[in-house]
Amino acid sequence: HGNTADAARQDSEERYRQFLEAAPDPVFLLGAEGDDLGRILDANTIAAQMHGYERHELIGRSIGDLDAPQDAALVRQRIERLMTDGHIGFEVTHVHRDGHEFPIEVSARTAKISGRPCIVSFNRDLTERRRVEKELQEQKVRLDLAISASQIGFWDWDIVADTVYYSAEWKAQIGYAADEIGNQFDEWEKRVHPDDLPGALAAIQYNLEGSTPNYVAEFRLRHRDGSYRWIMVRGETVRDDDHRPIRMVGCHIDITQQKEAEQERAAMTQRLGQLQRLEAMGTLAGGIAHDFNNILSIISGNVELALLLRGDDTDDHELLLDIRRAGERAQSLVRQILAFSRDETPQRRRVPVRQIIDEAVRLLNATTPRAITIAHSVSDGVPDIHADPDQLHQVLINLGTNAWHAIGNGTGRIELKATRAQPMDGSQGNEDDEGVIIEIVDDGAGMTADVQERIFEPFFTTKSSGQGTGLGLSVVHGIVNNHDGSIEVLSKPGAGTTFRIRLPAAAEQDDAPELRTGEEHSPARVLLLDDEPHLLRTLARGLEHRGHVVTSFTEPQLALAALDQDDDFDVLVTDYDMPTMQGIEVAAAAHHRRPDLPIVLCSGFLRPEAFEKATAAGVSQVLGKPVLASQLSGAVAELLGKTRNPMDASVKPTDQAQTTER
Repeated sequence: HGNTADAARQDSEERYRQFLEAAPDPVFLLGAEGDDLGRILDANTIAAQMHGYERHELIGRSIGDLDAPQDAALVRQRIERLMTDGHIGFEVTHVHRDGHEFPIEVSARTAKISGRPCIVSFNRDLTERRRVEKELQEQKVRLDLAISASQIGFWDWDIVADTVYYSAEWKAQIGYAADEIGNQFDEWEKRVHPDDLPGALAAIQYNLEGSTPNYVAEFRLRHRDGSYRWIMVRGETVRDDDHRPIRMVGCHIDITQQKEAEQERAAMTQRLGQLQRLEAMGTLAGGIAHDFNNILSIISGNVELALLLRGDDTDDHELLLDIRRAGERAQSLVRQILAFSRDETPQRRRVPVRQIIDEAVRLLNATTPRAITIAHSVSDGVPDIHADPDQLHQVLINLGTNAWHAIGNGTGRIELKATRAQPMDGSQGNEDDEGVIIEIVDDGAGMTADVQERIFEPFFTTKSSGQGTGLGLSVVHGIVNNHDGSIEVLSKPGAGTTFRIRLPAAAEQDDAPELRTGEEHSPARVLLLDDEPHLLRTLARGLEHRGHVVTSFTEPQLALAALDQDDDFDVLVTDYDMPTMQGIEVAAAAHHRRPDLPIVLCSGFLRPEAFEKATAAGVSQVLGKPVLASQLSGAVAELLGKTRNPMDASVKPTDQAQTTER
């Protein structure tokens, strides 16, 4: 029996040894009682090799000898817990024979081997796992950084379970933290703008049905703050073996800035198109004005001549006066049309404020609906101002029209009023420090503070597309600034608007230039050139009636030839715009022949920079069309006076000169 027991024991130990060596991971057999507690009783070859030892070198050592110092101190505590629970699992750092450390996963159990209490410890080297985990973590960090940098949100819809994963970036783009939005489909659906939801759902359905290769849509998604963000979404459906949709995944990109930029570009393109149309209209207006001024010159010139010839006692005297007044009104309208279309430095002179306001009110009364009452007042003692009357007229018309639009289609009231302004610093000052305040008041819709901050910006408008360019108030602001003035706006929603303009008063010596009529002056020999025969005849008759001797031509070359043959001409008067030769060219040729000859250039359409060219060509004075024979006679008398009493003869436009070049 003893031999049988020994054989059985040997057989058991052999099986134990085979089992120990066959284990794929390191295995330690540790003592569990007395002095052997935690001592290595046995180990397989893998355990020895992993630690850099021979198997026999490990036997008898404490398992704590293989632990890093921070873990060796915990050996007894872990064994006590193991003996209580019967098993334990933990991670620990072991030290290789060469000194390097590596992570170990331990799973230990109590056991009895040959009747002896033992601890069987199964170890697994975590080095490779940790390396892979670290690499995966680094990849995740890189992916998270890439996602964050790209500002792309991701979503993953499990169609079978009807749950949706929304990434942190997806939630952040609409103002939420990662834990503030659940995994339900309606978290997205309830935030889509109502106008965009049908189209977005239809795009999903088309892709689920297989009608489209991908899910692509753009819609507005409500942000946490209540605003809407434009979102572009792309997705793809995952299908099972039976081609049934089981999952849809995709990305979510905030394209709000891109959308706003596209809308701004579209609006800017539209406004630039409107501006180009305005410029084209300005060019067209200038061309029409040239011909219209010639027609007005003929009408007004003949009326003037008829009044002179027929006297004041004729039956048709009042009729002629009506025609003259209509002609003056037409001239004013032409100047206003040109003022709206030109870009010029102001041609300032002394202007009565009442005159400008009266003219603006007349035009507003003719253009605004009858339901709108237009009132105006000018306080006593309001001084004249130093201004370009056409540009100031444009300011009042723009602001009056703006007031009309603020009132809309209902009844309302617009008031233009002028008062004397005190010095800006509040001091008593003298009259030269004072100015004029012009107010345009309406009882229309009013403006919010945000709108008031932007009303003078070019292209800003609150009107719907096609109803405004956004240029009117910016032009007003520019004109007022160019006149050394200031403008402010007072408005509240529903309480109307007041535009308050402050302009400096004209200096006492700032007198408006006036042309002398010429009747009291000695006659002159005038060489008259214009390509319009009827106007030429009207001016010639008017000048001749005032005692001048006129030689007139419609062809520039014939006029220059006459100048070559006759040195007795006192003055040359030429039109600016002619088909074969420009008036400045005629002036230059005449000045070359007769440097002492005064030259008058007539134009309804000349830019300020053209005056420099005119001066260089020898032009003495520029008259703005429509021009009357009385004005022309006065200019001739003035120039002949300068010739006989030399003074500053530099070119300057008269009050009637228009300053937009054809």
